Amino acid sequence: MLTAIDSFDKSIIRWVDSISFPPVIDSLFQLVSRIAYEVAIWLVFAAIVFVFTRNKIPAIAMVCSLIIAFVLVQDVIKPLIERPRPYNVIENLNLLVATRDTSSFPSGHTTGAVAAAVTFFRLSKSNLRYGLIVFAWLVAVSRVYLKMHYVTDVLAGIALGFGIGLLVSLLVRKWLERYRRSRHA
Repeated sequence: MLTAIDSFDKSIIRWVDSISFPPVIDSLFQLVSRIAYEVAIWLVFAAIVFVFTRNKIPAIAMVCSLIIAFVLVQDVIKPLIERPRPYNVIENLNLLVATRDTSSFPSGHTTGAVAAAVTFFRLSKSNLRYGLIVFAWLVAVSRVYLKMHYVTDVLAGIALGFGIGLLVSLLVRKWLERYRRSRHA
């Protein structure tokens, strides 16, 4: 089973590498990946939402989701799994971004983007939530497009990010219910 998954993952990376995409697509996915990697950009987004909206909870919860995603992926799962990145296994890949020394499984970019987007989507009524979902999807696609991750790394990141976002938003909603009840008691 693992051999079949590994073979599938490698065939997708080789297929992506064989296609010549327009430079604008390369630039788009490089930019998306770079934005997702920069913690400061996520914090600036959260700060803008915090400052310019009445409901501060989605911004705070989104940052909590990002922290949980980062710690879980970087400090727990990646050191445990230690899956080599595609460019460490498949020779002569045309890479569009600098290589990284961390392991591949799961995609941290994807986990964080999905966790933040799901949390924000579930707690905010702002139309920005739709943009964050689209951005999370672009991040996920970018990680395979840039050959930084296998498809299964990204799928695991989506599942993990969704789980984190769902859990954080459920906990926040439960806390808000208790808070509101205690104020009216």
